[in-house]
Amino acid sequence: MAVPKTDVNLTALYSELNKFGNNGDYNRAIKVAKKILQEAPDEVNAQHCLVVCYIQESDFKNGLSTLNKNPSLSDSMTFEKAYCLYRLNRTQESLAVLNKESNPGAKHKELKAQVLYRMERFVECMELYKDLIKNTQDDYEAERETNLSAVIASLSLEGTKTSLSMSRDDSYELSYNEAIRLLGEGKNSEAEAELRKAETLCRKSLEEDGATEEEIEDELALIRVQLGYATQLQGRTSESQQVYQMVLKQKPSDIALSAIAANNSAVINGAQNIFDSRRKLKMARTTIEENEAKFTTRQKQALAVNQCLFLGATSQVEQCRKAIDELKKDYPEGIIEVLLLQAALEFKANRLDEALATLATAKPDSALTAGLAALQLLLEKREFDRAITHLEQLLKQHFRLGLLGSLVSLHSARGQRDKAISLVNEALDKFNKTKADNQVKLLRQAAAFHLKGGEPEKAAGCLEQLWKLDPSDTATLARLVLLYSQFDSATAQKKSQQLPPLELDAGVSALDVDALESATWALGLKHSRKGPSTGPTSPGSTGSKKLDEKALAKKKPKKRKKLPKRYDPKVTPDPERWLPRRERSTYRPKKQRDRRFRDARADVGKGTQGSSAATQEAENKFDMSNVKASAKPAAAASSPTTKTLPAASSQRSKPGQGQKKKKRSGKF
Repeated sequence: MAVPKTDVNLTALYSELNKFGNNGDYNRAIKVAKKILQEAPDEVNAQHCLVVCYIQESDFKNGLSTLNKNPSLSDSMTFEKAYCLYRLNRTQESLAVLNKESNPGAKHKELKAQVLYRMERFVECMELYKDLIKNTQDDYEAERETNLSAVIASLSLEGTKTSLSMSRDDSYELSYNEAIRLLGEGKNSEAEAELRKAETLCRKSLEEDGATEEEIEDELALIRVQLGYATQLQGRTSESQQVYQMVLKQKPSDIALSAIAANNSAVINGAQNIFDSRRKLKMARTTIEENEAKFTTRQKQALAVNQCLFLGATSQVEQCRKAIDELKKDYPEGIIEVLLLQAALEFKANRLDEALATLATAKPDSALTAGLAALQLLLEKREFDRAITHLEQLLKQHFRLGLLGSLVSLHSARGQRDKAISLVNEALDKFNKTKADNQVKLLRQAAAFHLKGGEPEKAAGCLEQLWKLDPSDTATLARLVLLYSQFDSATAQKKSQQLPPLELDAGVSALDVDALESATWALGLKHSRKGPSTGPTSPGSTGSKKLDEKALAKKKPKKRKKLPKRYDPKVTPDPERWLPRRERSTYRPKKQRDRRFRDARADVGKGTQGSSAATQEAENKFDMSNVKASAKPAAAASSPTTKTLPAASSQRSKPGQGQKKKKRSGKF
C-alpha cells in the first residue's frame, strides 16, 4: 500500500524542523513550522514549536497571537503564554494566567516569582523563592539565591529589615545585593566596602570567563553607579560626581543606569549649574518615559520629585505647579516632598492659610514632618500664639523631647513661665510613671531649665532623681554638691563625703608643696629672670632658703655697656642730643623754595604806596642770612653724636633729591 503524499511531506518537514531547532536557527524553523501548519492546521506539535521559536527570537507578540488563535493550545501552554505576557510588560495578565495553573511546576513558580518582583510585591516573592530553594535541587540554585538576595535588598530600601544567611559569598552579584541592603539600613560606609569588594570580584570573574574589556566595563557600570550613590550619602559629593560623569561618558548598554547617573548628578549640582542640571534631568525623564518598565516606582517617583524641586529652585513657578499636578495624578497618596514644595510656593505668595491646609493633608507616617514645617511657617510670620497652639497639638500626637523643649522656650519667651514650669512637671510625672528611655535626658533638661530660671532647689530635686537612677554617676553627684552649697551647706557637706577620694600618683604625692609655692617659675619667665627675692621668707620654709642661696650663688655679673665706635672721652657730649631735632637750638627750618611763597615774601611791606625805610629795616632785621653762625652749633656739629648719626640717615630721602641745588652764598 502506497504512503499518502501528505504524510511524506510532513515527515520531511518535521525532519527539517528538528534539524533547525537543534542548530538554533529559529528563523528558518519558523518558516518550516508555518509550512507544516499549512499542510495540517491542527498539528499541535507544529503549533507548539512555532510558539517556542517565536519566544527564542524575542518575537513575543506573534507568539502570544499564535496562542490566542488556538484556545486549546493556550490552555496547554500556560507557561509560554504567561512568559510572553511578562515580556510584554503585561504583568497583571501574566500573574492571572499563572494563578489558573492547577498543578504548577518549578518553572511556573520561577516565572511567578519574577512577575511578583516586577510588580514590587516583595514579601510574596521572597516566600516563593524560599520555597523554591528548599524544595528544588538542580543547577540553578545559585541563581535563585542571587534573586532572593535582590528581593531582600529591595525590602530593605522600602524600610523592611530582613536578613538571610547565604551558603556562599564569592559571587559579585551577592556582594552587590548585600550592599544595597546595607544602604537601605543606612549603613553607608559598610555598603561602600561591600561595593568595592563586588567590583573586584566582578572584574576577576569576567576575566576568567574571557570577557573583553568593554564587556567588563559595561558590567562594572552598575556597581559604580551604586558606589557613587553610597559616597554621595556620606557627603563626598566630588567623588560621586566624578563617578557619574565617567558612567555617562561611557554610555553603558543599560540605559537605566545613564538616567539614574544623570539624575544623581543633577541633584549634586543643585541650582548652581542650572543648564547642566536641566539637560540631565530632561535626559533622565525622556529615558523613563520611553523605558518605563526598566525603573521601579521608587525611582520614577524620585525623578519626578527632583524635577519639581528643580523648577521651584529656579523660580519657574507656573511650570512647577503643573509638574506638581501631574505628579499628584500619578501618585495620589501624597508625597511629603511635594507637599513641602507646594506649601513653600503658597507661602512665597503670602498665602499662609493655604500653605497650612496643604501640609495638613500629609499621610500619618509623614505628619510629624509636615507639622514641623507648618510650625516653621507660623514662626516666620511671627504668629506666636498660633505657633504655640499648633505645637501643643503636635506634642499630644507625637511626644518628643525636642518638641517639649521648643514649647517651653516659646512660653518662656512670651513671659509665660508658669505654663513652662507646668509643662516640665507634667512631662516629669509622665516619665516617672512609664519609666521611659528618655527619662535621663528629660531630667537633665529640667535641671538646666530650673537652674537658668534661678531655682536651684528644683534643679537639685531633678538631679537627685537622676542620681538615684545611676548612683555611680560621680559627675551628677558633683553637680548636686555644688547646687546644695548654694542653699543647704549641711546637705552639701554630707553629699560631698560620698564623692570618691582624689587619686594621685606616687610621684605627685611626694612633692614638697612649700617649695612649689615659693618657687618663682609659677610667676612666669620674666619674673624668674630677675632672680629670687632676698627678703625674709616664711618661717620653716627651708626649701625656699636653699633655692634663694643657689640663685644668689649663680647670679651673673652685669654686662658692660657698649660705647659707640668713634667715642672720644675728651669731648663733652652734646646735652641736647636726646631732644627731638625740632627742639634743638641748632635747628633751622627748611626754607620754602616754592615760587608762590617766595613771591609772597617779596611783597611783604609793599602796598599801594610802595616800600618804606621802616619796612626795609624790618626786612634786614629778620633776614637771617646776615647773621654769623654762633660757636655753639659748631661744637654740636663736631660732637660724637652728630658724627655717629648723620642727618642723612635720620630721614628718608624723597624721589628726586639725589641732585642737590647749589646753595646761595651767605645762606644755609
